[in-house]
Amino acid sequence: MKYKIYGIIFILIILLIGCESKISNNNSSTVSQDPEYTYSEILTLISNEDWLKASEELNTLEPDYKGVKILKSIVYSNIALQEVSGNEFSDYAAVLVEMKKIPNKYNDIHSDLVNQYKKNLFDRISALELNSISNFIHEKKYDNALTAIQNSIFIYMDSSYIGLNKYSYAMKMKEKDVSVYYDFLYKIPKDYDGILNKEINLNKSEVESKLVDLIKKKKYEDVLKILGKYTQRDAADITFYAVRTIVKIRQDVAYSYRALAEIPDNYKGIMYEEIISYKEKYRGDLKAYSAELSYRERLRNQPAKPSPQIGMSPEEVNSSSWGSPEDKNRTTTKYGVSEQWVYGDGRYVYFNDGEVTTIQE
Repeated sequence: MKYKIYGIIFILIILLIGCESKISNNNSSTVSQDPEYTYSEILTLISNEDWLKASEELNTLEPDYKGVKILKSIVYSNIALQEVSGNEFSDYAAVLVEMKKIPNKYNDIHSDLVNQYKKNLFDRISALELNSISNFIHEKKYDNALTAIQNSIFIYMDSSYIGLNKYSYAMKMKEKDVSVYYDFLYKIPKDYDGILNKEINLNKSEVESKLVDLIKKKKYEDVLKILGKYTQRDAADITFYAVRTIVKIRQDVAYSYRALAEIPDNYKGIMYEEIISYKEKYRGDLKAYSAELSYRERLRNQPAKPSPQIGMSPEEVNSSSWGSPEDKNRTTTKYGVSEQWVYGDGRYVYFNDGEVTTIQE
């Protein structure tokens, strides 16, 4: 009897354990199926950059649940990036496809997270693309480099693209037209600090040394052959303009004050000491020239004077485009005073009692 009771108790314990296990499993299943819980887990996985697991969890949620579509684009972009093994930028097409699905300046749910991850992706892909472009340049595949730059989605996001665009074209033209090579090389801003900046600055230094050497040897025509077709268009060209000016001054001093006036007093380019010295030497001419330019500018900005009109007074005619007459003929009768103003070239203005009545041209 005692053993029978023990057996019944044992069976009851087993049944209780089984029920608790079933309840526990049901609760666990309920938690795992809760979308809010899953969503929270996904954010943690993204934060830990566990992209594959995050992708699996995202697929369990509805597409329209709390920006799931955007989170998928971030996750899929990073998965695509991890799967890339090649060194050619074209290998990253799948990454770019996913990146383009993320709106610029996204301002919906988790906008800080989304925008930061998009920026991180852009930075990484841009660095890879710039490296690919620099390789094209070193391999002398300049057309490939220029095409990659023009087709890049990052071209207006990173100044390196603009710098490399000018540098690629400069190098392409180096053997074909050295003047174009010099011109585009100097269109790259002095403060450019992007990729290949040391190489670019080294090329600029070589150009400067060559120009100075030609000037010292008085090979002015060689200098002008390189720089003669270019005039000052923007700040990037001022070095060429200044060198061109100093060479022309050495050939013809009368050229000086007009050209020197265009060079800023704080010029620090090639041969700046000699150029600034010339500016000081011709300071008086420069002031007179600047004053003349200012006067002409004021004249251009003044409203055009009107031609004489019927009904004008003598004062208004004097202030018109005809100005003062060469001669005046005045007649006084019992009917009033009439005048004839003579301007030459068959031009006359007639007044009756101080008012224009007839104009002859």
